[in-house]
Amino acid sequence: MKYLTVLANLILIGFILWMFATSYNSDRVLALLFLVPPVLSLMAISRGPDLEERRLINQVRKAQLRKELKELAEFTEEKK
Repeated sequence: MKYLTVLANLILIGFILWMFATSYNSDRVLALLFLVPPVLSLMAISRGPDLEERRLINQVRKAQLRKELKELAEFTEEKK
């Protein structure tokens, strides 16, 4: 999904640059303004969450898995 988003943004940037190259003075400013959202989107995608946030997400995921394993172990013991 991430690659499709990057591809769509690159296509949009290409189209906007074509629009910039083929337009006249007043439309060029508008074309440059249209360029801002896809560039910001690519920047956000490339940077992603910071290291601390990724560590916290991993810790939460591991804690949830441990909780589920503990519940499954208790459930299987009750069945015996």
